[in-house]
Amino acid sequence: MWKTLRAGKVWTGKIINKRKDETLYNQDTSITPVKDSKGEITHFIAINRDATQLTMVQDRMAVSEKLASTGLLAAGIAHEINNPLSVIMGLSQILAEEKGIPESLRTDLNTITDQARRAGSITQGLLRFSRGQQPAKSQVSIGSILKQISPLVAYDFKRRGIALTVLSPNDDRKLLADPDQIQQVLLNLLINAKHAVESSPKKKVSVSVAYTKTEAVLSVHDTGCGMEPGVMKNIFDPFFTTKPVGQGTGLGLAISYSIAVDHGGTLEVDSEPGKGSEFRLILPLLVES
Repeated sequence: MWKTLRAGKVWTGKIINKRKDETLYNQDTSITPVKDSKGEITHFIAINRDATQLTMVQDRMAVSEKLASTGLLAAGIAHEINNPLSVIMGLSQILAEEKGIPESLRTDLNTITDQARRAGSITQGLLRFSRGQQPAKSQVSIGSILKQISPLVAYDFKRRGIALTVLSPNDDRKLLADPDQIQQVLLNLLINAKHAVESSPKKKVSVSVAYTKTEAVLSVHDTGCGMEPGVMKNIFDPFFTTKPVGQGTGLGLAISYSIAVDHGGTLEVDSEPGKGSEFRLILPLLVES
């Protein structure tokens, strides 16, 4: 920067600045050197612009483009894999039903069938992801969505010693949304939160809603292990997962992000290692005439 300015040229670039509340933000800056009659630089004029919103839009576009290109690849792979999987599953089931075979062999054949079935479920997930099923939108209250979520996971959370709090709104504000797809996103986030807190001394997960003038912000917060910045950067990428091999496909958050975008919203995350994570599903509120 200073090399450019001392040469009497205009410098433009991005810098990280700090607000009064100590939060950091991206800033577009243009600095112009001003010279006197002798051609000496006397001072500089800087024009700054908060680039937070622009950076967010660019990040969202990058993720959307990545999801679209990956979806095309995923569809081709899924179609090619499905046929041999069906053969493997069918033949292993037939062999396992044969009389007189050793039990150890029957156990192995059943394992082959189970794993082939799991691989089949992954390919089905790939196909659903690539097809991008359009939401069947209707007017739905945010409160009704949240009331339906709790019973679906309450027993499993209680069995694992996880305290679940769902704070339903007192009002009846609505979304124009596919309730099944929104429920799918929230369930994905709750399942991830469950896994995040399992090894935490404080096993707490909460769901809440807040509003801006035009949007509803549905938040899922956990007191789990949190994430490093490098993990957060890739968290919505297809097939990216921090779970052990065999325990996740890495498609849940990618599909959730696609659903949010299809509803005119987005999915954001804040996390800090050792302090937990918060996912925010941001959706436009229904404007009733």
